[in-house]
This record gives sequence, C-alpha cells and structure tokens, in this order.
Amino acid sequence: MRQVLNQHPDVVDATRTTLLPGVRMGENMLLNNNTVRYLPITSGFVETFGLQLLSGEVFATPGKPEHFVVSRSTVDIMGWTPTEAVGQQITLYYNNRGDGNMGIPPGIIAGVVEDFQIDSLRRPIGPIVMPTWNNDGFYGATPFIKLQTYDIQATLASIEEVWHEFLPDSPFEHLFLDEVFAQLYRAEIRLSRVSSTLAVVSVLIALLGVFGLTAYMAERRTKEVGIRKVLGASTLTLVRLLSRDMVGPVLIANLIAWPLAYLFIRQWLMDFAYRVDMSLWVFIVSGLTMIVLTQLTVGYHAVKTARINPVETLRYE
Repeated sequence: MRQVLNQHPDVVDATRTTLLPGVRMGENMLLNNNTVRYLPITSGFVETFGLQLLSGEVFATPGKPEHFVVSRSTVDIMGWTPTEAVGQQITLYYNNRGDGNMGIPPGIIAGVVEDFQIDSLRRPIGPIVMPTWNNDGFYGATPFIKLQTYDIQATLASIEEVWHEFLPDSPFEHLFLDEVFAQLYRAEIRLSRVSSTLAVVSVLIALLGVFGLTAYMAERRTKEVGIRKVLGASTLTLVRLLSRDMVGPVLIANLIAWPLAYLFIRQWLMDFAYRVDMSLWVFIVSGLTMIVLTQLTVGYHAVKTARINPVETLRYE
C-alpha cells in the first residue's frame, strides 16, 4: 500500500506505527534503570514525520526488530554521543521488572534521531526506542500519510480508493494530526478564548468609565478652563491640564497589576515542561497601550472643553 500511495503526486510519504499522540504513545520499558518509550515503527517513519537523523541509518536491515532507531535522549542516558551509539547493543526490560525477564531480545542501535515530542508540552520529551518492523503482519498499527496541501480533498479521495483496494472490508476513517494535537490543548484553547473575551470586555468597561469620569471632570472645570484661556493658555496646555488627572491613576493601576499578572502567568506556565520566558516588554507595551487609549478618551473631552468660547463659560460670573 505504501508503494502505491507514494506514487501519488500529492503524497509525500507514508508509514505505520503504534503511535497516536495523546492516546497511544508506546509502551514504557526500562533501559539502564531509566524509563523509555518502546515505539515500533516501519519504513518511512523518519521521512513522514520529518525527523532529523543524527547518525547511522533508519533501516540497516529492513524488518529486523532487533535493530533499533533511538532518540538523542536515549543515547544521553547511556552516556554516548550519537555517533558512538551506532552499533551498540542495548537490552530493554519490562517496566519495574529488571529481574532478567526481558520484554524483547537485545538489539543493536542502527540510527539516532533528534528528540521529538509525541505528547503534550506539559510533559518533557523522554527517551524513545523504536524497533524497525516489517509492514507485513504489523497489526494494531496506525497508518500515517504526509500530504501536500494543494488539493487535500482530491488526495483523500484517491487514498480512499487505494485503501479499499487493499482493505475492502475495513472502513476508511481519517484524522489530521494537527487536530489530534489540538485535542491535547483543549483546556488551553478554551482558556485563551475566555481570557481574550474577558480582556476586551474589561478594557471597554474601563474606557467607558474613563469616558464618563472625564466628561464629569471637564464639566466641573469648564469655568477654570475659560479663565485660563482668557489669560493666554493654549489649547494644548489645557489638554495637558485635563489629561494629567487621569494618566496618573492609570500608571498606578498598571504598577499594581504588573506584579499580579506576572505571578499568575508564571504559575500557569509552571504546568508546562517547555515554556516561554516572560519579557518585561509585554507589560510595558500593555501599559503604554492603556495609557494611549486613556489619553485618546480624555483628549476628546479635553479638546472639546478647551475649544469652548470663554465668553460662553464666564458670562454669568
């Protein structure tokens, strides 16, 4: 089937493995008293998933389960470099059973690939040992096909025809790998949407409050503005005067919010084995954005008040 699929112009490569991210991620076994993932693979695995081959080759002898492809983390726990690891013999035991009852026969490392993530980023990348199996008789494995993105629907239709040609009694069902990984981050996606919505609503409420408070303050200081204008104050000076009372509280609010936001985000990121570093610029940019929005809101009323004819504001004084 793989040979037929690879003849399709929009199929990059195909393989089979027991891997299914978030569902089936290999059996845990012991290597040198360290837990490793035991993940049988077939030809095309490295090419289909775009793995980086560091040394050796993937299939030194095709279909020999006693030949292993291992990840960088695996050779690290053995104290070898990727080059030194090729040709070394390793023995895997069933997890928590190092009493001589081996899970599989000893095998030779044929190749080493760069570490790759098969689980959520909440968990660290662990060592992986991959025996090279034949496609024939490899039951329970999931086919993976890497496609070009030109015309996915037409390509899927062609794949379905090939599928029914080789497996006429099996229904053709498919998933896209990005959708599978998205399921691993359902909580994060939901949190992102809720947080974004609440942030927008909070900013709008804050700006409405600033708008109303500025209108009230401008109304109270209309006569003061008129007097200052009669005495020669420019419109820009009057805008600065009215804006000063609001920019200060916004700065204070940001100084209070930044440490709280930092602690909250830092605690949330601690749940991930791999996380981004928080930059001070994130807080600076958010603070400047709020100041600019506040300044625009205040500036509207300030300019409106400053442009009122002093005769209108002072005629009853």
